[in-house]
Amino acid sequence: MTSPDIAAASRPLPGWRVEFGRNWPIVLGCLLGLAAGVLSLPFIMVTFFIKDWESEFGWARGSIALAPVCLFSALAIAAPFAGWPSDRIAAVWLVGVSLVGVALGMYLNSTLTGRLWELLALMTFLGLIGAGSSSLVFSRIINANFSDARGTALGIALIGNGLSQGIAPALLAPYVADHGWALSRCRWLVLLARQSLFPYYAMRSGAYSRQRRPCLPMV
Repeated sequence: MTSPDIAAASRPLPGWRVEFGRNWPIVLGCLLGLAAGVLSLPFIMVTFFIKDWESEFGWARGSIALAPVCLFSALAIAAPFAGWPSDRIAAVWLVGVSLVGVALGMYLNSTLTGRLWELLALMTFLGLIGAGSSSLVFSRIINANFSDARGTALGIALIGNGLSQGIAPALLAPYVADHGWALSRCRWLVLLARQSLFPYYAMRSGAYSRQRRPCLPMV
């Protein structure tokens, strides 16, 4: 090996390569978590089932449009309360509890009986319990574990916001067409439980930084 080769081999890797090599499971977990989080799946639920609700329950579209209002209002109220524990406990636990809550709320969608207040209450519940799976907490995790590659890692993680919009309808459409929206509850439960567990285990498996930052999802 020539001296230039030796010099190149001994040269330290760029910081962003080191960070990605060590923390890529965190990015993957955040991407999957955002794909299964409160800013993604509830919108799929509303847009995917709006025609079924109109035909089965007789709800007007204007009334159904109140559902996102309840979601965002509840999310705005809950966001500060989600930010406070993310500074004090392992954020991976906050994400895990919130994603399980979102999965439960999506499953409860299949139990609607035709009273509009049930849908509005469900969306309010999703906004409150889902605040821990919003961009706030995942951005906190990325910021705590990345420095040189922080922007790139955050950009990759935010792909999850739109990922489920393209995948979930394709997975659910054939089943709903065969069994109806209400009888698709088992498929919702399996899909959402799986999406809730993947981010948790992906982030738990990461080689997290051992800096003493309260928001780090320590293993």
